[in-house]
Amino acid sequence: MKTLHTQPARGQGYSATDGRGATTTQLVVSEAMKTHCQKIAFGVAPLSADLFDGLASAIAEEISKQPKVECNKSTQLRKFYDEVVGWEQRLVDDKMFQHHEAFFRMLKAKVAYALGRDRDERKGKVGLIDDNFRHWFCKCMDETRSAEGLRHFRLHFEAVLGFLKALRA
Repeated sequence: MKTLHTQPARGQGYSATDGRGATTTQLVVSEAMKTHCQKIAFGVAPLSADLFDGLASAIAEEISKQPKVECNKSTQLRKFYDEVVGWEQRLVDDKMFQHHEAFFRMLKAKVAYALGRDRDERKGKVGLIDDNFRHWFCKCMDETRSAEGLRHFRLHFEAVLGFLKALRA
């Protein structure tokens, strides 16, 4: 039976050994990201003034903390942003949103796939995205319940990407 001995690693998750001395990486959602995500609300009036400013900036900072360079690349994040934009262009009203909502929600499965893709805990390899991005994206998906909410999600995502670009410059 394999036992894991874990100890906190730098900022992003835990480093573990599998009993044979092989190091693995177990990513977890940071407490800061959990706190930020609790403040996300789309499709409500009035929208929080912080949604596209301070909150988006704080979320971008958490996403940028991933120490592995092959994770959370801008091209991968833009791919998900482009998907959200495409859905926003198709689901222009609440009737369309309700009719196609199940297909829109498949984006969560695509994010889960990106999290697991190329991930090998035995070799310390992370996926294409980290658990902080997955947690934030899924929270945004859960908060999106209408065409207007989808527009707010897209604008929030755009703000996060803008702040992220500035942090990585």
